[in-house]
Amino acid sequence: MYGGGVMARAGELIRRVVQDQREGWFLGPDGWTDNPDLAISFESAEEAVRECEVRKLRNADLVLSFESDQFNIHLPVC
Repeated sequence: MYGGGVMARAGELIRRVVQDQREGWFLGPDGWTDNPDLAISFESAEEAVRECEVRKLRNADLVLSFESDQFNIHLPVC
């Protein structure tokens, strides 16, 4: 169901993860985690938004997470 990410350009992996806006924690399979490596990596933005709706999450961002954190993009989704 959840993928490992997609390639942005040669050798660069993009992950789509959900992050709590207030605490900075990431959505994992069993709840919130402070470890981004344990976050669910969604195959699409739509899948991430659906998961937020199913879990009734509030104040969360979809993060397009690149290998270099300085390029991460945060998009409010719920």
